[in-house]
Amino acid sequence: MIESTAAADQPEQPDLPARSRLPEELEELPAGLELAQLVAGFDRRALSEPDRVRLLRARQRLVCHLQAELMADLCAVTWEDEPEPDGSGRYAWAEAEIACALRWSTMAAGRRLAQAREIIEEFPAVGAALSRGWIDLPRALVITELVEPLPDRQLAASVVDSILERAGEWTTGQLRARLRRTLIAADPEWAGRRAAAAIRGRRVELHNNEDGSGELWGRSLPPRDVAMVWERLSAIAQAAKSAGDGRTFDQLRADAMVDLLAGEGVAVGGAVGRHTGGLSVPDGDPGSLTSRRTSPDPEASAAAGRPSPASEPAVPADTVVPGDTVVPGDTAVSGSGSGGAGGSGAAALPGPRRGVVELQVPLTTLLSLSESPGELRGFGPVVADIARQVAAEQLRGSWRYSVLNELGEVVCHGPVRARPTAAGSAAVTPAATARRPSAGVAAFVRARNPTCVAPGCRRPARGCDLDHTVDWAEGGASTADNLGPLCRRHHRFKHEGGAEIIQPTPGVFGWTTPRGMQYVTTPEPVLDPAPETAPPPAAIPPPRAAIPPPIRDADPP
Repeated sequence: MIESTAAADQPEQPDLPARSRLPEELEELPAGLELAQLVAGFDRRALSEPDRVRLLRARQRLVCHLQAELMADLCAVTWEDEPEPDGSGRYAWAEAEIACALRWSTMAAGRRLAQAREIIEEFPAVGAALSRGWIDLPRALVITELVEPLPDRQLAASVVDSILERAGEWTTGQLRARLRRTLIAADPEWAGRRAAAAIRGRRVELHNNEDGSGELWGRSLPPRDVAMVWERLSAIAQAAKSAGDGRTFDQLRADAMVDLLAGEGVAVGGAVGRHTGGLSVPDGDPGSLTSRRTSPDPEASAAAGRPSPASEPAVPADTVVPGDTVVPGDTAVSGSGSGGAGGSGAAALPGPRRGVVELQVPLTTLLSLSESPGELRGFGPVVADIARQVAAEQLRGSWRYSVLNELGEVVCHGPVRARPTAAGSAAVTPAATARRPSAGVAAFVRARNPTCVAPGCRRPARGCDLDHTVDWAEGGASTADNLGPLCRRHHRFKHEGGAEIIQPTPGVFGWTTPRGMQYVTTPEPVLDPAPETAPPPAAIPPPRAAIPPPIRDADPP
């Protein structure tokens, strides 16, 4: 019998008064011991709702500081050791020591030590930002993971410095996309060689899972092919869903992929096959089929440019939803087979066609005057050579131009066959008095704000609702300065969840959450501005910038 003496060994803790109000200087206090003492001893239930959010953010900064200290502690274990002579940069005995001390596997200890050395020693600016609580550990790992392969260490350090200024304002997904684009622009030749080398190693991998299922992965494929395949699978799933198929979008995409590879079902003009390996696999509650028919899956909706999502069928009254994109030969046709909902045999599939890609590329890149990266919607940044190749293949595609100002912001947008017009004009014209904006205004708004305008949301604008900032029923015009894309979740957050939105200048949105917190979202530049025209740090609105009192839309009926 072993008695625990842990309680006896612990020093007596002083009784801290249960405080119910956070100090005003909390946000300015550096992460460290003083902050740790300040956030201790609060009665969370006694705090106001805004103070609970402020306490959450303060403690997150403190956690980031402690994680930076832990990374520095890991690096300190290597000080007396020599790295392995094979050039791998590993410290074998330090890894063994860490594994013993923390009861980690040797592999886990080596991986974490390598991450710590990158954050603390190779890119000290990242470690400093983590220690101050400007970024968290996931963001620090994204930065070091993407920048570390860049061979020019001085250039890598400058890329890190350029990205750290706003890294804390972006989600890890936003940070990864921005950093990939920055790296391609910083060294286009290196990025091109790296992409070509990876594509040469393209392959398909087969994996057996412990649960009895299997996985089939396409690795290191060309970006264009990935975007086309995903769009094609999503279009097949959308067509089957619209015809009443009861399977989820994920199931339909997976079954369509097997059909196309195995030469069955969709591949021979039939319905999407049901690939369950002979097992009885329920595909959901048939009773919810009606809601599924009218409310597609959010991920597929974003990919296909349609409203979403299945779990949120309610549509706010003040909604302009995007229409389906019509592609030549993409007519849904009926078929027969086992894909229908409830075994009815009803199914549909798009007509034979290639997958569709959406490319955004600077004119200078198309003319080979620069090596600025392009952007494949739904995939991310691509090197200039890939962008030019994809553009050269779009002989029958529709083209639109975007005119940018010196900050890389869209100021004009339209089809290339038309003369440029200020589609973003705030003037109220007869067309602006209609509830639905014109096609030109809608296209301009989605080009200006390519994603949902909620803080941190990356839902593509083509799959979002166009929301009137000032409700149309309250006199709000259908012009670009009163419209913004909102995904269905954040649209409902505004109308049903109590969030309030204003648009002080076109494309800039001020949010006030139900708990009284305020945030500002600005459109990301389509192209990074030149260094000499980039706005100074003070010109970038902080996340908690004060904004005027919001104007609420009328409640949905």
